[in-house]
Amino acid sequence: MGKISLTIDNGPDPDVTPEVLDVLAARSVTATFFLIGERVAEPEGAALVERIARAGHRIGNHSWSHDVRFGDVPTATAVRDEVIRTAGLLAPWSGEPPLFRPPGGGGHLDGRLLSEALIDHLRDEGYTCALWNVVPRDWEDLDGWVDRALAEVDRQDWCVVVVHDTIPGNAARIASFIDRARAAGHEFVAELSPECLPIVAGVVVQDLSPFTTTSA
Repeated sequence: MGKISLTIDNGPDPDVTPEVLDVLAARSVTATFFLIGERVAEPEGAALVERIARAGHRIGNHSWSHDVRFGDVPTATAVRDEVIRTAGLLAPWSGEPPLFRPPGGGGHLDGRLLSEALIDHLRDEGYTCALWNVVPRDWEDLDGWVDRALAEVDRQDWCVVVVHDTIPGNAARIASFIDRARAAGHEFVAELSPECLPIVAGVVVQDLSPFTTTSA
């Protein structure tokens, strides 16, 4: 069956993130956590990031606020305020190459994800840009997303699944997803599918035009 890369977005959250970490540890799953800068800046934020890193998970930059779609605000100022500001906080835990995931506005892969200013920064700083191919919309349907995710992973060879550690009760659903996916024969891997990495270590390896706003 297929591979699954589990990615956890929008944390850290003082209540849910520890529960998710416990679920992952119990099942020996290594995930990638894409973190929000303003959450990392909260009083418990750094300790949570340290716990994520100590458990062996990968850490990525998911912007400062999650409120800016870079195609809608295609300026160097947006890059500074959202990406560089967050990178400063995450520097003690960033790997090589550093990871960045743009906010998707409901998980949509469209021309508002990236801007020329953002692409230039990711290239200059050697980032890998991580997108996705399965978004079961757990924030909309806590009880139904696991079934949707399982149906989607059955249709693809290597899935990068986006779930969130900011939703109370979601840790139990993540546990269910892992257990049921494994029972169906899928393998959880720490690496991210190359198909979801349009920029790797600062090198553009895919056509970015479907994800990019070119006008300033």
